[in-house]
Amino acid sequence: MSLRFAILGSLAVQPASGYDLVKRFDKTLNFVWWASHGAVYTELGKLQADGFVEPHETGPRGRQSFAISDAGQDALREWLRTPAVRHARDDLILRVFSLWLLDDDAAAAYLDDLATEFRGRLAEYESRVRDEPAPDSGTDGRAHAFDQLALSAGIAHERTMLAWAEDAARQVRAGED
Repeated sequence: MSLRFAILGSLAVQPASGYDLVKRFDKTLNFVWWASHGAVYTELGKLQADGFVEPHETGPRGRQSFAISDAGQDALREWLRTPAVRHARDDLILRVFSLWLLDDDAAAAYLDDLATEFRGRLAEYESRVRDEPAPDSGTDGRAHAFDQLALSAGIAHERTMLAWAEDAARQVRAGED
């Protein structure tokens, strides 16, 4: 269900094709929500059938862009007003739960690999903050400000998970598990 609102939120900033949405997600939302091309196109079709998006422009080679409709904006605003209830389903933590099945060296190596991933994403997100110019004003400026808030949450998450993975690997190596 959240892919629907990720798409609507992105289209509220600027009309886009499915391809553009995937690229935009890769640049902005991939730290919290990854979506395949197929999933985005499927959801765009559902959103259009529900009247939440409408065709905007047809470009070269029949490339169709979409814009959020008034009904889509209403649905997005209603969703934003509804408290989010988080039901975590985290494959990473599920794996950690069963790391006891590996010897300490393999478990610590797994945690080291996680730390490397977190370190890389943290560097990527921090470079976006440094390198991405802010729009001057208007809707794009406001959207950018909230994009930066979401990005700062991603940075905080990666920092926390990096510290956790490094500490967990240290504990396993020290036999403190």
